[in-house]
Amino acid sequence: MKKRSHHLYDESLRCGRCAISLPDETLTYCPTCGVAFSNVLPTAEYETFADRKKRKVLLRKKTVFFLRAFSIIAMVLFFSHYAHKIHVKRQIHTFLKKPELTFYTYNFAQYPRLKDHGVRNSIAIALQSYLDHFGVLIDQWEVRESSLPPTLENLIQEVGDPLALSRASFWQNFFFQNRARAQKLLLKGERHLPILVTNIPIYLDDRKFFRETSHIGPSEIVAGLGHWSGVVVSTYRVTNVLDIKEESQQERYVGEYLLAHEMGHALLGLEDYVIDRGSQTARGLASLPEYCLMHSYANGETKGWDALKNRQLGHRSTCFDYQNILNAHIIRKKALKLFLDGKKEESIATLRLAVSLAKRRVQPWVQKKWKSELSWITKKSFIEKIIEFL
Repeated sequence: MKKRSHHLYDESLRCGRCAISLPDETLTYCPTCGVAFSNVLPTAEYETFADRKKRKVLLRKKTVFFLRAFSIIAMVLFFSHYAHKIHVKRQIHTFLKKPELTFYTYNFAQYPRLKDHGVRNSIAIALQSYLDHFGVLIDQWEVRESSLPPTLENLIQEVGDPLALSRASFWQNFFFQNRARAQKLLLKGERHLPILVTNIPIYLDDRKFFRETSHIGPSEIVAGLGHWSGVVVSTYRVTNVLDIKEESQQERYVGEYLLAHEMGHALLGLEDYVIDRGSQTARGLASLPEYCLMHSYANGETKGWDALKNRQLGHRSTCFDYQNILNAHIIRKKALKLFLDGKKEESIATLRLAVSLAKRRVQPWVQKKWKSELSWITKKSFIEKIIEFL
């Protein structure tokens, strides 16, 4: 006899075909349907057609329920995976966006100033010099004359003293406050860099705020400060301290030696290369036809400017001291594009190479930002995590 199932069961034997109770267990055939028990064995288990129908209906409902539940779960997982990919790709697109530069010019009446057209010429020189030295074209920029960055206006109101701008520590606070706003804009896909050109003197009131101060002269006057959230350049040194009389040379000094230099800090994360007087490096650079833009001499010496001012604008610089980090920027950009092309593993390996190249002579924010981008392209969706687990 077969193993008992969930079907109805009693102690008496029944016909294996019609399920009628057998009056005698010795019978060899069913008295009702006539089937021979040699063909269909008697059984103690039976199921009526009504019960079978109910069972099949219940089974069908369960099957439909589980199929629907599975379909809903599969759709949720699929759409979450798809939404994850869209979200990550959208973020990668923001990482690849070119920076938007806004040059603000603002002068204080009590200090000497460059003429308005001279400042505009300096900005044009800065953009060309940045291309000459670093091979990077900046094509998204604007100039707002006689105005201040909104964050700076708010900070001046809080301080209550416009002359507070003469303290270098004030600018450290400005960069710190502007950083939060810059990060929010970056998440929205906006890479905006405010650059202020002003005539107010900036004095180094506290050296502990800044990574490199050995190239600042005895006067303690800071000509420019560059941070990834903002740049400020003062024309005070060129009009009051240095012996540069010709307007064209003043414009060149502000544009290339100051603005383009600080943009190298803010956009590429390059550090200052400070050369001690009399060192072998200094003697070598003194003989170069072109000066490396991020190099400067200790104690505010102007040998760098003396070499740089003779360089012909519009020609690629022959200085290759920054090539490793420039290559790292190119590789990083290539890695992000590989990810958008669907080559995830190759993209991860390429970006890791860029991070490894950006270890020396680069500001800390570069590695931090690139490692954040690396975490984005290595993120796995829930489905990918399940597949990896299995």
